[in-house]
Amino acid sequence: NNNYLFEFTHYKYRNSYIKSLFDGLKIIKDEVSDNKKIRTVEIKAYSVELMSDLLKLKEKMMSYYHLKLLLLHGKKLLKSLTKDNIGVTHFNIDDFIIVNTEKTRKDSKFMFLNQDKFIELVNGNLEIDTVFNKKSMFLAPELLEIKSLPTTIPNKTSMFSLGLMMCYCLDSFDKKEFNTNDLKRLDNKEGKFSLMIKKHLESIVNSKLYW
Repeated sequence: NNNYLFEFTHYKYRNSYIKSLFDGLKIIKDEVSDNKKIRTVEIKAYSVELMSDLLKLKEKMMSYYHLKLLLLHGKKLLKSLTKDNIGVTHFNIDDFIIVNTEKTRKDSKFMFLNQDKFIELVNGNLEIDTVFNKKSMFLAPELLEIKSLPTTIPNKTSMFSLGLMMCYCLDSFDKKEFNTNDLKRLDNKEGKFSLMIKKHLESIVNSKLYW
């Protein structure tokens, strides 16, 4: 019947996040269990797929239209998390699913579901006290510079990660081309990493998405 169920624990502290996830979708049911430990949201949609599957379908080059949707939904996600006093250090392709409301995928919703990445904000900053994978491709320079824990970094680092992931979706990085050591030196506009990003953005340089 093309109905999909989503279950949330700790929902009392994530109201803005949950509301943002389902904004614009057809909600069939939204209820809390009798013991009040789980909130269940049921929606109707044409299909649900992993973002990684869409990239495979598009041969690792997401369309301009879907990139715009990813940016729009990503920004709304980050805004909703801030309202809940939550942040995310970085994103990965596997963190997202896509809800398609019809066959052509024109009206799709990108949903971030990896709540294991949620970090409580302290004075508007991300307070990191656990080890994370520094080999992730979509890390902000601030994360790569961390020498010890606990520490705090600006919440805006997640927006950098989202932008870097979008560059990858536009034209996937060659692993030989991508080096996190170059990422640490972003102030060098003629450095390898900066030049690689410029190359990836050439196809959208005069578009609204670029600016």
